[in-house]
Amino acid sequence: MPGVARVHGTERNTHETRPPPPPHSPQPQQASGAAAGRASPPHRPILLGSSRRVLMGVEPAQPTPAAAAATTAEQAQDLIDAARYDDLEDVVTLFSAGVSLDSKDSQGRTALHMASANGHLAVVEYLIQNGANVNATNLEKNTPLHWACLNGHIEVIKALISAGASVSALNSHEKTPMDEAVTKGKMDVIDAIGAAVAQAELDGVTVS
Repeated sequence: MPGVARVHGTERNTHETRPPPPPHSPQPQQASGAAAGRASPPHRPILLGSSRRVLMGVEPAQPTPAAAAATTAEQAQDLIDAARYDDLEDVVTLFSAGVSLDSKDSQGRTALHMASANGHLAVVEYLIQNGANVNATNLEKNTPLHWACLNGHIEVIKALISAGASVSALNSHEKTPMDEAVTKGKMDVIDAIGAAVAQAELDGVTVS
């Protein structure tokens, strides 16, 4: 998969030490708007400071349906770039300003695709908690779980499955998220999927 904002750039396949990109994903585009000046690499560690406090304690203003509907392509790209670069503060700011969390770029990728592909758990949790679609698909029908499994992000996989992500969704190459893990020989991911599904069912979450 050619690059996801760190997915195939990966989405994680650009340079430095980034893991291989999810299958069949296009090269990431240049960041635009508010995210354009970010110099951070696509793999910064999860923020534990002010960004984490935002996640834990501050409720952003909820955007109105009209505001979400008015999301522009530039705003959508800013949100997707913020998620890709683990910039939780920008994600919160953009959502509070009315940008839809399910906004897509030209390749059909959402903020949750990017955060999942790159293992940004705090951003993933925030997006899920605020209603992002865990089963959103890009142009090649990959879900955020496909990319999280491909890149071996165990904690993100658990978060997605516990929120109802489908483990049987097929992408355009007829592969499920688990198939992607098998392709890369990631046995720990396969075990994690099984454990996460079992826990989700115990918690009353329907897993498809």
